Amino acid sequence: MSEMGEIVELFRKQMEVQQQQIEEQRKQIEKLLSFLDPVSATPPAVASSVPSFPAFDPTSELWKEYWARFKTFAGANSIPAEKLAQVFLTNQTTTTFKLLSTLAVQQSPPKDINELSMENIAEFMENQYDPRRFVVRERGSSFGPTCSAATCDFASIKDPQDEALRTRFICSISNEAVLKALFKIKDDDLSFNRAVQIAVETEDAAHVAKETVYGTKTKMVFKTDEERLTNVSKSKRDQRSRGSKTGSTQKCWRCGNTNHRVVECRFKNAKCNFCGTLAILQRHA
Repeated sequence: MSEMGEIVELFRKQMEVQQQQIEEQRKQIEKLLSFLDPVSATPPAVASSVPSFPAFDPTSELWKEYWARFKTFAGANSIPAEKLAQVFLTNQTTTTFKLLSTLAVQQSPPKDINELSMENIAEFMENQYDPRRFVVRERGSSFGPTCSAATCDFASIKDPQDEALRTRFICSISNEAVLKALFKIKDDDLSFNRAVQIAVETEDAAHVAKETVYGTKTKMVFKTDEERLTNVSKSKRDQRSRGSKTGSTQKCWRCGNTNHRVVECRFKNAKCNFCGTLAILQRHA
């Protein structure tokens, strides 16, 4: 029994030594951790998987409607405000992403696209895809059985007659300069009469600019009887002059010879013995 007691006592002492070593190691670890940054007591939030959202398509939806749907999507998925811009960019097409990249570069100072705020993006998209600016083009291109009511905004039409005249007039214009001038005007400020006025002013300005650069070339619209007679006499004189320059290749109508011109004929002052006419000789069969 004494031997068993000694063995038990030996194990007890070993356990005490191990316990002391473990306690010392724990204190050393706590001391090392005290030199590091304090760790938040709350566990880090794990980002949940955000579902994808359809990209904006200006041919099938107005921006204001898309923006309303996106805000609803962000609220339903509890997307934080600081991540809203990144989630929006992730779900857009390559074309939209490039447009926003250009917007970021044009900032002063230039920014990276990920540094754009959601307010900057929303303002740019609203100006870029203004539904009121090109609505005339959409309505004009939608004549037929399948009209896209989303992009035509038919509900905002107040004067159907003026709208029909304006749409048909603008869609019939083939002058690029006139169309550019018309599309710069917002839809609310562009009536049919205003569109006609802008078209006339633009064409007049282009005509004056062309005359200023290349000079004015006056074209004869009509001729009086006196002018026509003058031109006929001039034409006959030109024909006689051309005939006299041919030399001996043509007969002299005074004497019939071909060795001289009419103006050089020596019988130009003689009278015909047959008819008495000046400068015409008598000819016998």
